[in-house]
Amino acid sequence: METRIFALELDEADIAILGALQRDGRYSMRELARLAGVSTPTASAKVKALEAKGALKSFGALLAPEALGESVLVIEGRARPADAARAARKMAALPEVRACYLLGAGRILATATLLDAALQNDFLKELGAIAELESFESHPLLETVKELPAAVIDRGVMLAVRCEFCGRRTKDEVLRVKVGALTHFVCCKSCKTGFVERMGRLSKLAGKGRGGSDLKVIS
Repeated sequence: METRIFALELDEADIAILGALQRDGRYSMRELARLAGVSTPTASAKVKALEAKGALKSFGALLAPEALGESVLVIEGRARPADAARAARKMAALPEVRACYLLGAGRILATATLLDAALQNDFLKELGAIAELESFESHPLLETVKELPAAVIDRGVMLAVRCEFCGRRTKDEVLRVKVGALTHFVCCKSCKTGFVERMGRLSKLAGKGRGGSDLKVIS
């Protein structure tokens, strides 16, 4: 059965949980439930659902590299627009690179953390060996003037749905497709067709291995 829906609205409990975890990832499920005004099992289910939809990326402490004697560089890179994504992936693969952002017009922004400032020349040589990078500049981070999580949690925020076929995130109208007991989301009729065909092939392969398949794709 096909159902058209819009991006998933977050209720008050969802917003309370996201806001609490963004402030401090150490909250227990019982504490999250109290803050959100729901039961502990409901809070746990909401956290799992938010993780599954990609709203919660990870849980961890925010460490200060300068307090650990480490050196941080900000890198501005340029590549041909056709090569920028490949250059960004190669930059991101370097172990020193902690964050990498693909911007418009072939521009790339990244941050790198070095255990010792004396390692800077070696790291810059590695960057220079990336063929797709036409040029880059590196700047030592002198002071963090402001650093907040990128996501803003407030009333009215909506969960952008990731298409499970093409991977695009959208807040526009999407399609919901049932496969067995699970509900999946796709962004358009074309992706729905491709998704249903893919699940059908997987169902047949699974059926051959078990001597029959009980996976039902409802499109």
